[in-house]
Amino acid sequence: MAVSKNIKVSVAIFLIAVAAAGALFCWQNFFPAKQGGQNNGFSNLKVITKNNFLEVTAPEPYQKITSPVSVSGNSNFFETNTRIIVKDEAGKILADTFTNANGWMDKLYPFLANVFYNAPSSPRGVIEVFENSAKDGSEQNKISIPVIFSDYQLDPQKSKIDLYYYNKIKDQELDPAIGCSKDAVLPVEREVGITKTPIQDAVDLLLKGGLTESEKQEGFFTEFPLEGFSLKGANLKNGLLTLEFEDNGNKTTGGSCRVGLLWAQIEKTVKQFPGVDSVSFQPDTLFQP
Repeated sequence: MAVSKNIKVSVAIFLIAVAAAGALFCWQNFFPAKQGGQNNGFSNLKVITKNNFLEVTAPEPYQKITSPVSVSGNSNFFETNTRIIVKDEAGKILADTFTNANGWMDKLYPFLANVFYNAPSSPRGVIEVFENSAKDGSEQNKISIPVIFSDYQLDPQKSKIDLYYYNKIKDQELDPAIGCSKDAVLPVEREVGITKTPIQDAVDLLLKGGLTESEKQEGFFTEFPLEGFSLKGANLKNGLLTLEFEDNGNKTTGGSCRVGLLWAQIEKTVKQFPGVDSVSFQPDTLFQP
């Protein structure tokens, strides 16, 4: 009897260990650990800060920076030096400089540079660090660190608005088994000109799509633009915003998940404006599952 009892205990311990390992695997794959600094609410995007030849220790991913920015790390160099490039979100190079590591050949050696960069034209950007080969001039083992420019200055003739798009990573985080949550429709910031029709302009911009590569990497996705689908007019009265659209190809119909997310992107975008309490779409055949 004692042997049988010991066997049962051993089996139970084994099953618990297997379940724990499975839970850890799911957590690591569906809920990756936060990498670096603040990422505007998204901690899922994994940023690689180290490889066999380079390591960037500062700034952290999504850290707020100002000029000059201190860029540091470690590198395995042989007759080479480090190249550091600062770019804004449009890809414009704001700084391009070199710095030496304090050593060479057989291990990682520290480097440090205070990089002055030109005024950015967007609130976000990237710092690219390269191993630069003295033999052939090629750049290898690039590490890219996304950053936020604290010293970004908004044009006084412009304003900031949010456009709402579906985020696949956030949706999986909320419920990987079900998905399709409207809570995964989240804002991305845009700089727009100040006009007399801000709501219509925001919807028009939303319908153009236009997600940046970095936003796509963060999990954002949209089906906009839809061929033949456009805004015809908007009317706000007593808190109710009526939006009239043209949908020549019936592009807003489909499954309940799809049409719900399309609806939510528009609704959340317009509800950021003062006075908009509820939204109605015309004609009423739009967004039907």
